[in-house]
Amino acid sequence: MQQQTRVLSGNQRLELSKYDMNFMSLYYSEMINTVISLFVPSEHIHNYHIKYLELPEDTQQQIIQELRSLGDKIGHSLAKVSKTEKNTLVQNIKCLCKEIYPCMYQRPIDSLKTNHKGDYYLVDKSFDFSYKNNTKAPLYVLYHVFACSIMKAFMNSKKDVQYKIDDDDNHITYIINME
Repeated sequence: MQQQTRVLSGNQRLELSKYDMNFMSLYYSEMINTVISLFVPSEHIHNYHIKYLELPEDTQQQIIQELRSLGDKIGHSLAKVSKTEKNTLVQNIKCLCKEIYPCMYQRPIDSLKTNHKGDYYLVDKSFDFSYKNNTKAPLYVLYHVFACSIMKAFMNSKKDVQYKIDDDDNHITYIINME
């Protein structure tokens, strides 16, 4: 298989190939795996995600805090690279939807809504909910917490980014408050 050619001219945008997107997905998963491994006794296992569910609740909370801290650092670094302090709020939220979110979840956000009171709603209708009735469902909280902390830091929001999973419509909504 050949990697798709990426040629830029004029106003064309750089499109990520499926190899780039798969790499980002693996990298994202591996970062979470590495944080969990810091709290699990040294063993030769490839996937520490499995051990997360066996850890005491206080250790699970420590892992969540570490992921928030890591997400915060990544979000601030992305903001520096994007020079978000020079952009308007609307430019930053568009960048989050078109550039940052696709790197985390390998697809763009489906819709962006606002209540014109400082809240922005990023809706993903393609989220994989096959884990909902799975015994490992608590693991997916780690991915959402990590993503929320990246978004919060990127947008320089004072409040935590929230997420809501809508079981009826099978979509996830990230809520960013910019007041």
